[in-house]
Amino acid sequence: MVGEWSDVEARAAELVDLLGSPDAEIRLDAVWRGGDAVRRWRGPYGNLIATLGERLRDSDPEVRSAAARVCERLYSTAQPAADHLAGRVAADVDLWNLAEPVHGGVELRRIAASLARLGDPRAIPSLAANVDRHPRLAVTVVLSLSHFRDHAEDFVPGLRQRLARGARALPAEHGEALLAVTGLRCVAGVEGTPEVLQLLRAAATSETWPLAREALRTLATFGPVAADAEIRPYLTSPQPRIAVAAAHVLSAWPANADSVLPVLLPRLESDSPAERDTAFAALRRLGPAAWEVAGRVRELHDALRELVDDGANDGRAVATWGHIIDCAIALWHLSGDGDAVLPTLIDAWPSNPHRRADIVDCLAQLGPAAAPALPLLRAEVATPERYWTDGGPTDLIKRDEALLAKCRDVLSAAGPG
Repeated sequence: MVGEWSDVEARAAELVDLLGSPDAEIRLDAVWRGGDAVRRWRGPYGNLIATLGERLRDSDPEVRSAAARVCERLYSTAQPAADHLAGRVAADVDLWNLAEPVHGGVELRRIAASLARLGDPRAIPSLAANVDRHPRLAVTVVLSLSHFRDHAEDFVPGLRQRLARGARALPAEHGEALLAVTGLRCVAGVEGTPEVLQLLRAAATSETWPLAREALRTLATFGPVAADAEIRPYLTSPQPRIAVAAAHVLSAWPANADSVLPVLLPRLESDSPAERDTAFAALRRLGPAAWEVAGRVRELHDALRELVDDGANDGRAVATWGHIIDCAIALWHLSGDGDAVLPTLIDAWPSNPHRRADIVDCLAQLGPAAAPALPLLRAEVATPERYWTDGGPTDLIKRDEALLAKCRDVLSAAGPG
């Protein structure tokens, strides 16, 4: 192999050559190595990814299948292969009719998922077909809808109908209702509020609490549109996750601060990460309307920092740092005191790569006050390796590209430096 792993351009050029080999085994190996390279290293991969797209029509079925698997994990970096992706799925609208799989269904669904993750409108017909007329929703379709919020009208009516049917048939239709409410959340389908409230009532009646929580989670993303009177009773639910989720929904109205803070504050120290995350999200949303609890959040922040700084919590340092970051970001939203939180954001950066996107979001809001953190962002965008090279989530490339884009936006706004 020419050059080191970090010599991205040389590695990509050699892989392009290997992908054109007359030997199918060499092409297959190049497909896998190309995917590994993009997953591990940042760089200019346009020609390599376009060539991977060409392999979607390879004469060898193993090469075609491997290329589809690799493209599925490329997310936004798959853009140079968009025409090749679209060409493969154009004639197969019923890709996600799981009751009647099309020929080569799994491979084609991977290709269509890759196209959908680009937000390419050429993916809409097959996604909409699943939502509107297929017997069951497909998970891949639902999770792709977040890329098509500008085309919500193609999906919201079908999702509303499915959700209404699922809510009427609980608990038997739990899975279908879960996917439908998730789809409305992904596509920001605020028009589906009545059906989401219907699901919430049905889930509570049948004590299908995880589904009730998903309904509340969806309503929270819709903003101040849900019926206050319908949500308020859930603040006293004996189910802690339901109560805090209801508080999150109601936090869209600053006037509700006095009602929701008694529910939120105990959850800031909960052993449940899900409860903590929801409570902190609600505090961030309330912002200055909840300024009176800033002192309590600061005390929690300082106590956790002391644990980390003294090395007394080494076994749970990553989790504790995450808790500290949540406190710092919440403090900024509550008090607007950037000077108080900036040192924590800077200290957290090196050992918490999975939280860097959240830190950058806060730095962007700090504006000029974030100047001491800018060297960290410059170093990030100059680093050849992706932020998480040891394993990492399946959507690592998506997360890493988003992190880089956020860093560049903050640096651009700050100007030359």
